[in-house]
Amino acid sequence: ITLIIFILKYIEKLFDNLRNGKTPFTLVNINYIKSISYLLIIIILISPIAQFLISKILNQKHINNPVDLINILEVLIIYGMTYVFEYGYELEKSKIRK
Repeated sequence: ITLIIFILKYIEKLFDNLRNGKTPFTLVNINYIKSISYLLIIIILISPIAQFLISKILNQKHINNPVDLINILEVLIIYGMTYVFEYGYELEKSKIRK
């Protein structure tokens, strides 16, 4: 739950920057998107461990497979957005130089 709170804070800051800024292609926004994807990866990795520990504490024998490939795909898509933002940042930077 704590990691989800951090993710929501980053998303809030990201949307504030996108709404208030002249361009969404800033290094701050790129770092927010990367942080969100890293935290999602941590959640995906911690979930099976937490489920295993809870099942052992509750003496359950049936353990579901908590890692879904769709979750990993979602994180890769979010991380891929950073490349789009980095490309836009480089375009903005080169436009300012000219």
